[in-house]
Amino acid sequence: MSDAVEVELSALTGGCSELQGIRGGFGDILEAANVSNGLAPLSFGILCSFFTPPAQLVQGIEIAALNVLAQGIEKTAQAVEQCHTDYVQVDDDAARRYTKLAQNDAGQSWQGLPGGAVSV
Repeated sequence: MSDAVEVELSALTGGCSELQGIRGGFGDILEAANVSNGLAPLSFGILCSFFTPPAQLVQGIEIAALNVLAQGIEKTAQAVEQCHTDYVQVDDDAARRYTKLAQNDAGQSWQGLPGGAVSV
């Protein structure tokens, strides 16, 4: 059993790009929803003109829900991107520290390092 941890950074990058693409599609959806919300009072005909106000109310609620969903997707994409950035930064910092230790203590035992590593 190995204690190694492998992270697919390309999966984080790809996931972030996918989320941003989905978020980009919400612009068209919201534009269409806003256009359809401008119903004329007689959109359903004279006999059914009472349908227009409730339809506009429901459409307003739907538009608000779409905006919240779009914001949630945007925040998720930003969080995935920040996770990628943080991982790369921490990994690079750890690599620099281990390299520095290896250069300073060449030939000495590494038994005190995490995981009992004996070489870099």
